[in-house]
Amino acid sequence: MSRVGRLLRTGYYTAGYGRRFPGHDRVERFVRDFEAREAKGDTPRERAAWDAQYARGEWDHLAGLGEQAYYAVIVGYGTFFAPGGSVLDVGCGEGVLHSRWLPHGYERYVGLDISEVAVRRLAQRVDERTEFRAADADTHTPDGKFDVIVFNESLYYLTDPLAALERYERALTPDGVVIVSMFLGSRRSRAILGAVRRERRVVDSTRTTQGATSWECLVLKTLQPA
Repeated sequence: MSRVGRLLRTGYYTAGYGRRFPGHDRVERFVRDFEAREAKGDTPRERAAWDAQYARGEWDHLAGLGEQAYYAVIVGYGTFFAPGGSVLDVGCGEGVLHSRWLPHGYERYVGLDISEVAVRRLAQRVDERTEFRAADADTHTPDGKFDVIVFNESLYYLTDPLAALERYERALTPDGVVIVSMFLGSRRSRAILGAVRRERRVVDSTRTTQGATSWECLVLKTLQPA
């Protein structure tokens, strides 16, 4: 069954993701169930698993040199399109992106992460313009409007990334942008990236590479009515 599941998952992300085809719903359910059992590194996971990983320091490398190129691209895009604006950071983790954004200033910064462990570590950064919330991005509905909404290596951890993206877009200001950064070493991530490109208005993109690892960063303008 594991071999069949791997083959079906490969086919789904290679040719079927984001497209309707005969038996689509059945295949999608199978792939989701398979991923839940196999606990792949690029798939949704429970809060307890995230908390355990942050507690063990498994995400400490995000603050290191090897991750800085794509952080610079995200901040560069965000401060270009909305200098001093409001930011929603979906999947903020321990606040690496926030620390890079902070010197540029902002009107409001809200970070969301499913891990309560990660969010508790950000308590000292909270002020009248800055907040961090432990929330499941799969079900969370933002309050208020934001000039920039960032999915920094987080979109592929959502159960239905395309539906989530559409939901969050409703929280954009009329001239707001969504910034999506995606790791290119994952078949699931590449498939989601391709679907986002097909279904959204991409106004710019940048690929960064450090060592053997590459990321793609997209800037999206919403197709939803303001």
